[in-house]
Amino acid sequence: MVWYSRNSRGQIELFDLMGFHPQTGEELIPITREVADAWKQQTAKIVRRVAVRVDEPEKFGFFDPTTGAAKIWYWRSGNGECEFYDGPGFHPRAGEQLQIVTRDVIAEWRHQQEAIIAKKRRSRSSGRRSHVRPQNVNVKEEKPLPKNCDSGSRADTTAIG
Repeated sequence: MVWYSRNSRGQIELFDLMGFHPQTGEELIPITREVADAWKQQTAKIVRRVAVRVDEPEKFGFFDPTTGAAKIWYWRSGNGECEFYDGPGFHPRAGEQLQIVTRDVIAEWRHQQEAIIAKKRRSRSSGRRSHVRPQNVNVKEEKPLPKNCDSGSRADTTAIG
């Protein structure tokens, strides 16, 4: 079963669970054949293009400031790293469908970025310490020079006069 809602521009949005629209809170309506046909016509008018990777999602902006709609889709690799794209589509190498970004995904990604930055800082600071000579390693202790000739050490005994 599929449910739908119409946005403020009259466009049909489809959902795979009954409930309420995530932005407007309006109750979703079960789809009819007429609505399905109208949705097909609506999507046929949409110009399809390949999603472009976004390397700096913070600068690009995750959400539209006017509507609050997500502007970024993402793909998560097997090791948990995210790649961001500027529209829907499929990952160019993996062939998996891109997912629309959520606040939870953004929070997790930011946490990963902070961890990467912290790791780099630790690496840099430990690299600096390795160039500093450790104290008391292979350093011969020097004995102080005697203050006078009577101290029992060899002193210059050149005869004067």
